[in-house]
Amino acid sequence: MMAITHCSIAAAGTSLILGTGQPLPLGLAILGSQIPDIDTTTSTIGKIFYPISSWIEDRFPHRSVTHSLLATAAITAVSLGANYFFLHGSLKAVIALPLGHLLACFSDTFTKQGVQLFYPEPVWAISVSNPRRRLKTGGAGELWVLGIAITLLTLGIYLANGGGITQKVSQNLGLRDGIVRIYRTHLGSTRSLVF
Repeated sequence: MMAITHCSIAAAGTSLILGTGQPLPLGLAILGSQIPDIDTTTSTIGKIFYPISSWIEDRFPHRSVTHSLLATAAITAVSLGANYFFLHGSLKAVIALPLGHLLACFSDTFTKQGVQLFYPEPVWAISVSNPRRRLKTGGAGELWVLGIAITLLTLGIYLANGGGITQKVSQNLGLRDGIVRIYRTHLGSTRSLVF
């Protein structure tokens, strides 16, 4: 997949899963979504970190070690360490980097090649059994995925900035219990409301 598609999927997934529209978690998710493609010198991140990507490219096939759950676990460990020393308890920021990586790896399972998700096991994970239905990088199918991801990102940020999905549903449907809970949360009132 293209770098922009990975960025959009990671940001949308992180926004919806973590219920956030904050720039730090979304930025870390975007960064995490680019890490898998450091295994090739032709990718955007591979060009930026050429010596590292060249070293990985010479030793491992594309979409193997950097596209695996093992790499996600390593990124999680680094993220936890960074949280301990620098972020001091921002749980959403800690989760965002490995979540962005995981979402990018999972999205690549829908492409023609798939990924070695369970590396070092030499098994390729491919989500679509029909080879003609798999996404081609830069193809029309991927552009549809990109559009849907951008729409979901917009929805995720809208929901996160509006108090979350529960609050939005309560407001739009006029649910009494949800509205009372929102009122009490924001105004700190324990008084009973009469409708």
